[in-house]
Amino acid sequence: MDFTFDISVDPDLSAEAHAIDGYSFGMLYIPSNFDGTQLKFHVCDTYGGTYLPVVDPTTGSDLTYTAAASKACPVPPEVFGAAYLKIETVTDQATTDTVITAQFKA
Repeated sequence: MDFTFDISVDPDLSAEAHAIDGYSFGMLYIPSNFDGTQLKFHVCDTYGGTYLPVVDPTTGSDLTYTAAASKACPVPPEVFGAAYLKIETVTDQATTDTVITAQFKA
């Protein structure tokens, strides 16, 4: 299944949530216009609920990926126990909103 996460210039949770229940892995395709530095993953058990950052189980810190334009990266396996996923940028993007394409597989 393909999804898109439209991430605004400001680092907030403005991207639409997507149902990931039933999927077990996925890939993110970072477009050429991405000028942020990191992605952070938030999950929730309901679509309209409070989205919480996913924690790295080895460090206890929020799970972030350093990301670059025109790259692909796997979706962290830690998110797949949740029903819904949102992605945000940790730092402001300088110029534009970014639409990240994601593919999820069962």
